[in-house]
Amino acid sequence: YTITVTATDEHEATSEPATLRVTMPLTDELAGDKIKITKPRYGIYLFGIRVMPLLGQVVIGDVNVEVRADSDISRVEFLLMQACGCGREVMHTDISTPFEWQWNQDYDDNEIMDEGFIQLTVKGYTQSDEYSDSISLYKVKL
Repeated sequence: YTITVTATDEHEATSEPATLRVTMPLTDELAGDKIKITKPRYGIYLFGIRVMPLLGQVVIGDVNVEVRADSDISRVEFLLMQACGCGREVMHTDISTPFEWQWNQDYDDNEIMDEGFIQLTVKGYTQSDEYSDSISLYKVKL
């Protein structure tokens, strides 16, 4: 975009036009990432439906976790933190696009952190590399 500004004072004297060039950010906020969690993201989700935009993520009930990945990624793993805080456990692996996981299971609270404030991680694999993305969210089971 180009913005041209001319100032006028109280005596009707005008300045030379000043030109400002402005570029807008990409409309796809996820552009440039090899793998990205696209749902749930930036909203309150009620049984998988985004009912309100939000800076963070709140999930109430089941949700279908969706991932956008480059075409060279052939496998995506969905991971949740172990209750001991000692690592992550693979909850689902998807080997075909669209990469997604129907998160509708209640896991043992002594083994997996799947409610309250948690971190959801995805890992995508190409022939030679590994890429990942994580989001923090608040999960309420019903």
